[in-house]
Amino acid sequence: MEREPGLADPSGWWRLSIAEEGFLAAKHPRARLAAAVELVHYRQTGWFLKAASDLPAGVAEHLAYATGTQAGDLDGWLWSGRTSRRHRAEILEFLGVRRLTRRDLADASAFTAEDLCPRGLTRAAMTDRLIAWFFERKIECPAEDELTRLTASARRRFEERVLDTTGGLLSEAQKTWLDEPLSDADPVTGFTGLKADPGKASRRHSTACPRTIPRRHVPIRSGWPSRISTTSPRPKPAPAS
Repeated sequence: MEREPGLADPSGWWRLSIAEEGFLAAKHPRARLAAAVELVHYRQTGWFLKAASDLPAGVAEHLAYATGTQAGDLDGWLWSGRTSRRHRAEILEFLGVRRLTRRDLADASAFTAEDLCPRGLTRAAMTDRLIAWFFERKIECPAEDELTRLTASARRRFEERVLDTTGGLLSEAQKTWLDEPLSDADPVTGFTGLKADPGKASRRHSTACPRTIPRRHVPIRSGWPSRISTTSPRPKPAPAS
């Protein structure tokens, strides 16, 4: 998933504070650079990287110089290994980020459904906003697959609320009129048959489908033709031989 780096000042990719230097100095020399890039990446984006390629160009080399290590120390590093997981737990504690709770997930889901979904954001943009939401509150960000489930669930809740609200605005007569085409049991023109196997689009479908819609009076707006013909168009005369 692509995201634009830098929730904080972009220059933070290249800068270590005195406290961060002290934190990293306590790490084993061979693991120090990996801990440094994990720390800087989380500080700048709000989530842990999955590979060194997630870093902007030049960051690994700069951090290697700043920590007295070699950029090659990242070669073959297991980002999901035991040492990396321990580093991440220590980084969260160092940054004052608390562990995720069920209440946090519920609050994030409500924020997504009530604030993000109405904006019509893409899934990627919505995920970025969620990461920022956790980051600003110093809450550990969920894993990417959990974020995906959270946004999908929030989208469903939002859509159901929109449908319920829309349904509440309709009269019983309008609801009945809209339900009639859906209850047509005809295997060819009925909604159930079309939904089960729409098949290839053809003239037969285009002429059959309208029969499922009951005829109703439709008010004509001002400026529209006062009469709409429902007869078939006259055939064009055959060209003279």
